Amino acid sequence: MRLLIFALMLAGAGSVFDGMGAYAQPRSPRAVLGVKLRELAPQEAQSLGLQASQGALVEATVQNSPAEKAGLRQGDLILSVGRQAIVNGAHAVQIISGHSPGDIIEILVLRSGRQQVLKARLAAPGDTAPAMPATKPAPKPAPDASPKAPETAGSPSLTKIVRFRPFAVRDSQINNLEAVRLLVPEDWRVQGGVRWRHDRAILATAVLRVHNPKSSEEVNFLPIEHFAQSNPGWGFGAGSIYLGSELQPAMDPQTFVARIVMLRYRREIGGATLVGGEELPTVAQAAQTPGMPSQNRAGRFRYTYTLSGRAMEEDIYCVLNYTSAPAVHTIYWFPLQLYSMRAEKGQLDRQSKLMQVIASSLRVNLQWFNAYQQVWEMWKANVMQSIQNAGHLSRYIAGINNEITAMNRQAWNEHQASQDRINRRFGEYIRGVDTYRNPINNQPVQLPSGYSQAWTNPGGEYIVSDSARYNPNIGSTRNWQLMPRVP
Repeated sequence: MRLLIFALMLAGAGSVFDGMGAYAQPRSPRAVLGVKLRELAPQEAQSLGLQASQGALVEATVQNSPAEKAGLRQGDLILSVGRQAIVNGAHAVQIISGHSPGDIIEILVLRSGRQQVLKARLAAPGDTAPAMPATKPAPKPAPDASPKAPETAGSPSLTKIVRFRPFAVRDSQINNLEAVRLLVPEDWRVQGGVRWRHDRAILATAVLRVHNPKSSEEVNFLPIEHFAQSNPGWGFGAGSIYLGSELQPAMDPQTFVARIVMLRYRREIGGATLVGGEELPTVAQAAQTPGMPSQNRAGRFRYTYTLSGRAMEEDIYCVLNYTSAPAVHTIYWFPLQLYSMRAEKGQLDRQSKLMQVIASSLRVNLQWFNAYQQVWEMWKANVMQSIQNAGHLSRYIAGINNEITAMNRQAWNEHQASQDRINRRFGEYIRGVDTYRNPINNQPVQLPSGYSQAWTNPGGEYIVSDSARYNPNIGSTRNWQLMPRVP
């Protein structure tokens, strides 16, 4: 990619190159700063959550210049000058050249994920060193994947913030429709997707790995299976599939994690040891749906093991639902929620509240839920027996009615309300998250505790800050709105 380089007020320089033609070239700058800037590349802007035409990247500073004295560094991204948001390097030139030597200006920069306000006293042309020092190209800025500690705009003190972005998981089986959406820290990665199994009562489940590429932290959304306690009269043994349910004796949460989760989904791990955990009655109670003749049990269990030579810890969270069917002498049971958080030993507790935000943010898309319910009704009527491969399934799905029925909408609302109650109780158990109300969609959202303010924007991004003076709208065009905390 061709980079547009802007030489800003080199000692005695009288013009600047504007590659976009958006701003006039100042012929004789009245004041100088003494930096070399370049435009932000689109992929760099995207990694920072900025507009492609926002900011100017510092390539180098002139020795003994106002920029150097103010503390500007190679790799800084200038967001605003004199409280005016910067579009690109040429825009910075225009603003600087409108000042006089001796003027003191504020410069808002983004440095290693931290916003910082610097003050520079501008000089006259010729008052800086005569040449630009040789430097290596400025490194591409990238946000820190761990919780940030940026400075507030207009304040010299550091302000800790964490920024989350929305991530949509699409289902290739149902016309690439968005199936679920979740929040992830801005530099984390998501792997996996929706897994369909046409011979199971739970036809589709989201199996995801959300991880920090710079360290070992990760959240795993594990497969949801439907089980039935075997009836001797059926003539099938444990592990068999009967009418879409796997035959397994009803298990308490700790046994389920040990016999199903660890043996199936952690097969690469040897010598895992249970070191703690407990059942959580308040979480189980929150999962209860009024009028339903079922019971719930919930728990959290911690394992330690060695993975790739590193000592790891993993917490597995589950909520199990049990429904008795006396007429057929069995119990149907399955996880309402099943996910895990893991990190290197000694780091899990410190990172749990950040990872709980990810786990609690998962939301099922209403349109996808409506389509899934239609497929499930077809399966229940044994029509799915004639649709045994993805090709036939795709052709059937193409004819799905997109109109959301009142029954499916009500089922989706009940499902989401139950999930929200479970998430809030898990958050209270961890004591690491606070619940806020999003003023844009009027929905609750859980974010890490220990911060005084939380912000959101129409793009579904979130920021938490520990300073009442922090305002993400400074140097941004994203219309951030402050969110009230839910008591």
